[in-house]
Amino acid sequence: MLATVLAPVDIGYRVFLDEDVLCSSSDERHDALLNLYTEQVSLQIEVAPVASILANWSIDD
Repeated sequence: MLATVLAPVDIGYRVFLDEDVLCSSSDERHDALLNLYTEQVSLQIEVAPVASILANWSIDD
């Protein structure tokens, strides 16, 4: 999943992730990925509940 998330960031996109569907093979990896997304690359990647993402989605943007 990390490569899938970082590939669009590499070409300049901002990525929004639904926190309700993020998973990993272990709790430690899950926590490490969440930390990466929310602390280290938070300008390019935003993690939020799907309800929040949909409430703020605008086709006109």
